[in-house]
Amino acid sequence: MLKFKKYALTACVSVLAISNSQMAAAQSVDYGSLEMLFGEPVTTSATGKPQRGSDVPVPMEIVTSENIARTGATNIPDALRHVLGIDVIRWTTEGADVSVRGFNSPYNPRLLVLVNGRQVYSDHFGMVFWNAIPVQMAEIRQIEVVKGPNTALFGFNAAIGVINIVTYNPMHDDVNDVRFIAGTQESKEVSGVLTKRFKSGGISLSGSYLDAEAFDAGEAPRIIPKVDPTTSAFSTRGQFRLDAKSEIGFEGSWSSTERASVVPTFSGATPDVETWSLRGSYLRDSSIGTLKANMYFNALDHETVVTGFGALNYENEVLVAQVEDLFKIGNNHAFRIFGEYRHNVFRGDFPASPIGEGVKANFDSLAISGMWDWQIADNLNFVGSSRVDTIDF
Repeated sequence: MLKFKKYALTACVSVLAISNSQMAAAQSVDYGSLEMLFGEPVTTSATGKPQRGSDVPVPMEIVTSENIARTGATNIPDALRHVLGIDVIRWTTEGADVSVRGFNSPYNPRLLVLVNGRQVYSDHFGMVFWNAIPVQMAEIRQIEVVKGPNTALFGFNAAIGVINIVTYNPMHDDVNDVRFIAGTQESKEVSGVLTKRFKSGGISLSGSYLDAEAFDAGEAPRIIPKVDPTTSAFSTRGQFRLDAKSEIGFEGSWSSTERASVVPTFSGATPDVETWSLRGSYLRDSSIGTLKANMYFNALDHETVVTGFGALNYENEVLVAQVEDLFKIGNNHAFRIFGEYRHNVFRGDFPASPIGEGVKANFDSLAISGMWDWQIADNLNFVGSSRVDTIDF
C-alpha cells in the first residue's frame, strides 16, 4: 500500500447578505412550521442555522415538494432538470448523470450529493449512483442545490456543487403515500411511504421496486449494453424527544440496482450495485449552544463488466463522525464550530487488468470549520466562514 504525507485544503468565504430575520436553532428543525410562518422554504445547509431561502448568503436553489409535483418527475435527476444551472444527461432507462454549472460527464466526480446531510456520493471513483439513492419521491420535502465556491465548505469532495435531499421528519410530518407507475419501455414501479407518530416522536418506512425494458440501441456493436434495469430500495427514519432539551434520531437504508451504464472512458458497463447505511444522531439545547453529534456508516458493493476491459468488483466503506456547536454571543453574533472525522476503505478485484486482485486502499481525514454571522443592522448581515481538511493516505 502506498503511503502519502498528510496535506491540508483550506477554504474561506466572506459574504454580505441582506437579511431581516435571525433564527436560532432549537432541536430538530420543523421545516413545515417555519415555511408556513415565513411564507417560503427554510434551510440549514448554508450556515448550519435555520434561514429563510431569501436570506441565505450563498448561491442556492431550493426545489420544494410542490415544485417536484408540478414537474411530474418520477425520479430525482428528472426533478433537477428544471433547476437553473443544473445539467442532466440521461444515458439509459435508469441511468443519468447530473452536474452543476456545466462540464457534465459520465460518473461526474465533482458533485457532492447528500440525504439529510449524509453523503450518498460514492468516494471510490467520485460518483453518484442516482438510481440507488434509497429515497422515494413522496418523502422528499425539498432538494437544496448549493452552487459557487461556497461548496468548498462542505469538504474536499464538493468542488462544483452540493445537492442535499431533505426528507420529511416523522417527528413533525405525517406522510402516508402509495404510488403505482407504469410507462413506456414496459416500466412498472410501486413505491410507498408510511409514517407512525408517537407522543415523543415518530418513525417512517419507505420502499420501492422498479423494473423496465432497456432502450433499443440497435444491433451490436453498441456503446451501451442492453440490460433491463431493476431497482429495489428500503429505508427507515426515526426521531424521538428524550426530554425538553434533547433528541435522538436514527436512519437505515438498503438498495439494490442493476442497469446499463457509461463509464468515464465512454465505454459501456453493466453495474450491479448494492448499498446500505446506518446513521445515529443526538441533539441537545444546552447552556453553551445547540450541540449536535452525528455518526453514519455507508457500504457499497459494486460488480460490473466494462466493454473491452472485463470484470471489475469492488467494495467501498466510509465511516463519518461529526460534532458541532451553534451558539450566540449577545444578540447580534452567531457562531458555529464544526468537526468531522472520516475513515474510507476501498477493496477491489480487477482480474482482467494489470491492477490485479486483492487491491486495498484507505484514507483518514479530519476537518474543522467555523462560521460567524454578524447582524450589523436590521436588514444587513456579515457572514464569514472557513474550513480546513487534513487527509492521510
